[in-house]
Amino acid sequence: MSIILINRLIPDKKNYRWFGEIDAVIYGEGNVYCVEVKRYKGIIDFLQKKRVITKKSLIFKREIEIESGEIDDSKIVVYRKTYDYEDSKIYPNPMLRTKSRIEKLKEYLISKDRRFVKVAFIPVVAFCDGDSDISKIHSFDKGFIYVSEILDFIKFCKNKRFAEVYQSWIKDGIESLPTWDYIKNTEGEWIYGELVEDEFSCKTREDGIYRIPYCDVRAIFVHDLDSHYLLVVRKLDGSSEEIPVTKGKVKFNKFDRICEFSLKHIKEIYVGTKNFSFG
Repeated sequence: MSIILINRLIPDKKNYRWFGEIDAVIYGEGNVYCVEVKRYKGIIDFLQKKRVITKKSLIFKREIEIESGEIDDSKIVVYRKTYDYEDSKIYPNPMLRTKSRIEKLKEYLISKDRRFVKVAFIPVVAFCDGDSDISKIHSFDKGFIYVSEILDFIKFCKNKRFAEVYQSWIKDGIESLPTWDYIKNTEGEWIYGELVEDEFSCKTREDGIYRIPYCDVRAIFVHDLDSHYLLVVRKLDGSSEEIPVTKGKVKFNKFDRICEFSLKHIKEIYVGTKNFSFG
C-alpha cells in the first residue's frame, strides 16, 4: 500500500514565509520518497566537463575547448534531436534540488514525530515516458527513472523493518505537510497561492466584525443570498459554523503579485499554508 501526496510544501523552521515545493511525497514499502517530476523533451545526459587546449601553427595560436572525458553531474543537458550543443539546453541537476528538499522535509517531520529519525528518505527524479530519453543517465540505484517505473522503484527500495507492518504514524506525518491555499471564484476558476493575512475577517449583518485565524480553518464556503452572504466555516477540529455577513475581502499572494478578492467574487477558500507548525 502506498500513500501519494501531490504538490506538498515543506516549511522552513527559520523562515516561516518560505516553502519548498515537492511534486510528490510518497510513503510506500517502509520508506518516504521525495519525487521531482520532469518533462524534458529530448535525449538527456550529464554535462561533459571541458578543458582548454592550445593549437599552434606557424603564424597563429588559438585556444579551443574539448571534452575532458569527465562528467559534471551538477548539470544535465537536454539534446532536442541529436548530440549537438547548438540544439541543446543545460539545466541544474534536479537531483541536487530534490536532496536539498529532503533535508527540510526530514527536519519538519522529525519535529512532529521523533520516530522519523529512523525512516529512510529517498530522492527520486522521474522523467515523463515518451518525452524524455534518459537511457544515458537511467539508474535505479541513483533514483533517475521514468514515471512509469516509480512503483517498481519503491518495491526495489523496500525497507523490511517498516514495510512488514503498515505504519500509520508515517502516513499521519506526511499528511501534515501543507499545500498551497486555494480560492475558487464565482466563475469556477481555481486560483492558488498564499493567503497574506493571518486571520479571516468580515463585517456581520449586525455591523460587528467576525474574525477567525486561518490556522484554525480548513475551508470557507461563501453563499450569496442577495441581501447578504452566508459563510460556512469548516474548522480543523471538525466543527463548523454559519455566519451571515455583508462584506469582506481576502488578500492573496499569487506568487509575488498581491490581489484582493471581495466576497462577491469568492465561492470557496481552502487553507493550506497556514495549517502547519513545528513540533
